[in-house]
Amino acid sequence: MNEKNIGGNYFDKYGSANLAVRFVMNQFLKTMNTIINGEKFDSMLDAGCGEGHLTNIINESLEKNGRHTAITALEYDGKTLDKARILYPNLNLVQGNILELKGNYDLLLASEVLEHINEYDAAIQQCKKTAPVCVFSVPNEPWFRMANLCRLKYLKRLGNTPGHVNNWTKSGFRRILSRHFEYVMIKTAAIWNIALCKKPNII
Repeated sequence: MNEKNIGGNYFDKYGSANLAVRFVMNQFLKTMNTIINGEKFDSMLDAGCGEGHLTNIINESLEKNGRHTAITALEYDGKTLDKARILYPNLNLVQGNILELKGNYDLLLASEVLEHINEYDAAIQQCKKTAPVCVFSVPNEPWFRMANLCRLKYLKRLGNTPGHVNNWTKSGFRRILSRHFEYVMIKTAAIWNIALCKKPNII
């Protein structure tokens, strides 16, 4: 697969039958749903939804808790977006670039997006302009790369997933987000870091 293609997953972690993968994914989804459900919002943008797996899981979790939220899912890569539309025709899916966001939302999610973008500061600033509350998730390095090596994947890249142009530790990710937000709370979920960020008037 062309490593310049930043859309989609190189490994179907959501559908994997591997017990270790299922364990870390359960930890990720549990933490993500706890953070999302803990916030009050009527509209949400998932900026960089990929195949729509996480968007659909969050939508189902909110509905299970009696919350009917207007969710828009945005994806840059056309082929990946086409796949998402087939998998989840119930979702409001649109094509777009996280560096050129439009509209206003109560909450913005960008999960496993920033590690693919060289202009990550500009992307974070766009997210902040679009919603007062933002949730970001990125791989927790070096553990994410080590997990790939344990699977004997991307050995020539020292475990770095194709398309990942940034690698952050938890403290490094906090420093970047703190340049843009006054409130930054980060929870580690297995091999990911999930950050809840808010503007001053929302804290």
